[in-house]
Amino acid sequence: MKTKKLLITLIALVTLVGLTAADLPPRPEPAPPPALAELSLVIFADRSQAQVGDTVNFTIIVYNPSIKVRGTSVLGLIPKELEVVGVSATQGSANFKPASNIVNVSIGAIQYAETVTITVKTKVIKQAEVGTKYYTSAKINYKNHFLSTQFFSNWLAVTITE
Repeated sequence: MKTKKLLITLIALVTLVGLTAADLPPRPEPAPPPALAELSLVIFADRSQAQVGDTVNFTIIVYNPSIKVRGTSVLGLIPKELEVVGVSATQGSANFKPASNIVNVSIGAIQYAETVTITVKTKVIKQAEVGTKYYTSAKINYKNHFLSTQFFSNWLAVTITE
């Protein structure tokens, strides 16, 4: 009810003084939406075939071609038939959660034109079945939101051979 009375009062005041819309100051343009980061992510392995006991190294590369991004992390999905021996990153902290077979790398801020490289060293365990392809992938999270345009990186297969 107060809003309605205020509006009627303003209309009466403008009419009384003789103002027109042309006499009013220009309305400000709405602010543009905030720029969104367009991070890119790719994963590759040093081999596409492996035997039980072999080492398979995965490399995840995160590149930022746009604005600075804070609170960035990467989740890597590792098949349980590949035992994670080590995880490292050129920036941030990396860890592996054996219960879920997820590599989690907390990168933090990524500047414009910056690249972060994550290396995951794995070993094929005896439970891996010969002739089976095991897939892995990764995804980016920043400011507690996964990128809507890229749910996962490319999916990568490693085939177990004799």
